Amino acid sequence: MAAGVWYNAANIKVGQAVMSVQPYLVATPPVMPVDANPVFDAHLAPWVTSGATEDGFRFTMGKTTQEHTIEEQSTPAIVAITARTARIQCTLSEDTLEAMALAWGTGTITAVAAKKTMVLDENIQVVAALLEMANKQGKARRIMIPQMVASGDVETAFRRAAAKRTYPLNLVAICAPSAIQIVDMIT
Repeated sequence: MAAGVWYNAANIKVGQAVMSVQPYLVATPPVMPVDANPVFDAHLAPWVTSGATEDGFRFTMGKTTQEHTIEEQSTPAIVAITARTARIQCTLSEDTLEAMALAWGTGTITAVAAKKTMVLDENIQVVAALLEMANKQGKARRIMIPQMVASGDVETAFRRAAAKRTYPLNLVAICAPSAIQIVDMIT
């Protein structure tokens, strides 16, 4: 097979992504950064970076399906989607109160004089998440999920020298799939 007949090798892309988050507020829903922002450029508040990760980010778009069969054929006549999930997963590597609050899904941080204090509460924090990576043109590709919550248990090892402290993060979308935006800058 001749190269380029069945595929375009220029469309194969490697590289990391970065993530920014902001609290979700009903009164002021999150918006994408302006198109003119270069890829990996800092975004204006209320977006804040999630920080360094151990192995980068994993974005999963899952679905659960139900097959409907009929007597007249051996394959399903219809396959319907019964549930969708969108997840962003990573292991946060920066040992900060902000990383803890994001991974744990709760926490109010205050800074007074020479100290920061985080107070946990009973509610799970809803955040907007923005994954950003470079596309094949070197421009920004952004995936924004406006409503996500941290789910699952978070375990952090406190060892003298065996390993750094990390905070596993599992964000799960709680918005309709149609609310998720993917923008690919091409010029």
